Amino acid sequence: IEDVIEGAKKVAIPSTIGVLTTMAAFAPMLFIGGVVAGFQEAIAVVVILCLIFSLIESKLILPAHLVGMKIGGVSQSRFKFIGKMQAQVDKALKHFIANKYQPALAYCLKRRYLTVSFFLGLLIIAGGAVNSGIAKFEFFPNVPSDTVRAEVIVYDGTSASSMADILTTIEGAAYRVDESYRQQYPEGKGLVKHLLFYAGSDTSGTFIVSLVPSEDRLISSLTFEKLWREEVGQLPNVRKQRYFASTNAGGGAKINFQLSGSNPEQLLQASDLLQNKLAQYNGVFDIYNSQGTGGREIQISLKPYASQIGISLADVGRQVRQAFYGEEVQRIQRGVDRVKVMVRYPKDERDSVASLENLLIRTKSGQAIQIGQVADIKLGQGLSTISRTDRKRTVDVTAD
Repeated sequence: IEDVIEGAKKVAIPSTIGVLTTMAAFAPMLFIGGVVAGFQEAIAVVVILCLIFSLIESKLILPAHLVGMKIGGVSQSRFKFIGKMQAQVDKALKHFIANKYQPALAYCLKRRYLTVSFFLGLLIIAGGAVNSGIAKFEFFPNVPSDTVRAEVIVYDGTSASSMADILTTIEGAAYRVDESYRQQYPEGKGLVKHLLFYAGSDTSGTFIVSLVPSEDRLISSLTFEKLWREEVGQLPNVRKQRYFASTNAGGGAKINFQLSGSNPEQLLQASDLLQNKLAQYNGVFDIYNSQGTGGREIQISLKPYASQIGISLADVGRQVRQAFYGEEVQRIQRGVDRVKVMVRYPKDERDSVASLENLLIRTKSGQAIQIGQVADIKLGQGLSTISRTDRKRTVDVTAD
């Protein structure tokens, strides 16, 4: 016991420093943000708590146990069978060490180069098996969930009736899959337990289907996801249509390309070509292009003459906004409310493109000239979203 206590004193401080150093190494994981913040925070909390409890156990609880031990005492009669089992295990372990392990260790030390080469060869074989695909590896495997989600995004400008038809089709497809399952397995409890829908905006919606518990159904949620997708098929006026029934730490689509460039037209063409190419591969589905087509818009660009008289695009845009949206000139207090007074074109003129063509732009000198003399006006197709990374326009093309 004295030898044990002396040895414990020698390693007490180094071991404590090692534990505290490890805790300090995991502490920054508590403050990392981003998508995987929760995952890394959970790891850090578990490791730090385990190290704290190990310090308490080794520095407080274990010494108390050592002090209370009775060395050399006779065990009570009702626990003799435990002592016999321990003695048998100890005897077998010592026999293995003396007759098997030590001779093998001496042989390996005598032929150390052969031993190192053997284990190095095993390491190379293991690495080759993983890289070649013989031994498959997945860092974050998909875990089937009891809920299946469906996301749908339609093109800008889609009417409310078309949006309602699309949502009705997706909802009906889920119940048709459930009905087909009930007919095939009439003794079961079906598949769909609850179905929830909510709209993220006028052009997007999300379905959440809660399935019956996995022990009460014969197909997995991944199979239901596949059947639901096939039942819905391709829908018109839909930019994005994605179904997923699994949860993993990474999340997101399995295939994700990000294109960037300075020419918006070339970027749009490249993303369309990539999207069409992905659609040619078997097994690739739910392809999505982030640069969707928006509604029709009036596009205004300056003529060279505008710079000669000191008119910028911001000047033209501001005066067009004042004419059609209005300019606030006064606020009137009415009880607890304040009413804005806006000056703008009458409603019948604001509904006509001809009013824009006849709009007068006032220069800095006070001269009024027609907008057609300083700017070109044309109808064009807008974009639903514009994304940039490092000030470069980007487009994401994703798929599963």
